[in-house]
Amino acid sequence: MTVAGATNINITGNVKIFSFGIISTPGCWGIICLFFALNVQPSSWVLLPENSFLLNPGPIIWQEPNAQSVCSLPQLPTKGAPMRSFLSLLAIICFIPLLASAQEPPAGDAALGTQSYAKYEKPKVCQSCHTDIYQQWTQAMMSQAYTHHWDEIEYFDLAVPHAELDPKVAGVKAGCNGCHAPIAFLAGDVPPPRPAENSRANESVSCDLCHTITGHAGDIPFNFNWFTNPGRTKYGNKPGLESPHHDTELSEFITQPEFCGTCHNEMSPYGVYVKATHLEWQEGPYAQEGVRCHTCHMPKARGKNLY
Repeated sequence: MTVAGATNINITGNVKIFSFGIISTPGCWGIICLFFALNVQPSSWVLLPENSFLLNPGPIIWQEPNAQSVCSLPQLPTKGAPMRSFLSLLAIICFIPLLASAQEPPAGDAALGTQSYAKYEKPKVCQSCHTDIYQQWTQAMMSQAYTHHWDEIEYFDLAVPHAELDPKVAGVKAGCNGCHAPIAFLAGDVPPPRPAENSRANESVSCDLCHTITGHAGDIPFNFNWFTNPGRTKYGNKPGLESPHHDTELSEFITQPEFCGTCHNEMSPYGVYVKATHLEWQEGPYAQEGVRCHTCHMPKARGKNLY
């Protein structure tokens, strides 16, 4: 069994070949090795992703990259059902901690500076095909979340000076932009230029930001804890379609009130909700009746797909 590169595994044993393309940590190399070994009968196994793991019938020798020591596990059975059972148990035992510690994409404060402006389409690009929807967006507060004069005063004249004086609220200097200028936040451009400078922060809550969101961290949506996955695929409320410019994929999340809650629930640095629009809805009669945010704020209208 050999490994080539950091994202491809080819395992050979008798006539079976398996490929796996999502590997992120040295620990996963070993687990995948053991897991797939259940399906083959190799006489000798060698797994060498950057010299991190070596396995032969008999003892397992584990060497992490740049580690100072080698750890050995007990002698393995060398063939037949006992060997497969042992490997199966060992794979399960080793894999459980990895599942528990699997890292989610960065969300909330952790997403600051993890993307770039270039990964997100400008709204004007969307306008070239989605003319009516673009016009609706320009008339909505989503397009003015950063540029509206009241928001400019609240951020630059109140939030930023306060954040620079009080360490307890220092995070709002960047964090306000997670909902008011999210692409600037993701690009690490905080504080963003003032609206008069006409930077990309002026896009406010843009088309591509919302249509690249795939879910949220934790149990409660709040404080911009959404996940974003920029790229050719755009996530929306219709089944997957293809256009000359991008692909689309159905997202149940974008149709749910929890999508709105990622910014319309806000907890202060003192652990108190200062805005709980989604949580209030959740406790009220409309949630029980199945009336979602979208029902009133994004009512359906006649239209058709462009492609």
